[in-house]
Amino acid sequence: MLQAGWRGRGRPGQGRHPRRAGAGAAPGPAAAAPGPVLVLPGFLAGAEAYGSLQRALERRGHRCRVLPISKINWLPTLCGASFGFYLDAMNAAAEALLEEEAGAGGGRKLTLIGAWCTQRCREGTD
Repeated sequence: MLQAGWRGRGRPGQGRHPRRAGAGAAPGPAAAAPGPVLVLPGFLAGAEAYGSLQRALERRGHRCRVLPISKINWLPTLCGASFGFYLDAMNAAAEALLEEEAGAGGGRKLTLIGAWCTQRCREGTD
């Protein structure tokens, strides 16, 4: 017999999200504080498109910044200019965020949310 509230996902008694059982419990001493996050806008996108993502991450306790670029910054790349402006802005924003984190007593790794730039950064550190 099915228990009340079971919607066919997971096992009876676990509710709708079996992995979230106990999600409302207070974190234990082993729970890690959320680390800093830098959101990297995609090609031809500006920072304004990522405000809701930034707010959502901040609500979850992350120190979050979106790379401060606008759509117009991308125009020279359409004519063959380099992406140096983007990489320079990314380095400056990452350094500033890590300095803020160090000043707040952190020491956690910086998480990059983006596409091709994240991959390029990983290639440079492997």
